[in-house]
Amino acid sequence: MSELSLDAVYDPVARAKYIETERGAPGIGDQIVLRHIGANEVADELLYREAGDGGLLYRQPVMLVFIWMDGAENFRRSPEFKGLVDKWNMHDYWREYGYPPACLDEAEGALCAPLQ
Repeated sequence: MSELSLDAVYDPVARAKYIETERGAPGIGDQIVLRHIGANEVADELLYREAGDGGLLYRQPVMLVFIWMDGAENFRRSPEFKGLVDKWNMHDYWREYGYPPACLDEAEGALCAPLQ
């Protein structure tokens, strides 16, 4: 974690600079800091960018942990999320071990939303 990311938590000026730095960086950025400071749209934007064929989330399933963070609900409702579910055969796993609480099994694929 960089000094800039720590400053972003407390300082609005540093926060704006940090968000722009993360937006322009390769990869998914620091999802934890982005979610903590309420920059969910930017965090989602980075996930969308890396969810496609050849993207980081597509190549390295360990990165999928970030799609389950609080604040990523909009991403979990997206076609990009459905693509990852299909790519990593999550339905097969979920059928055997149970679906995550935020997901509903549907014939069309996974529809995820925060629990109401």
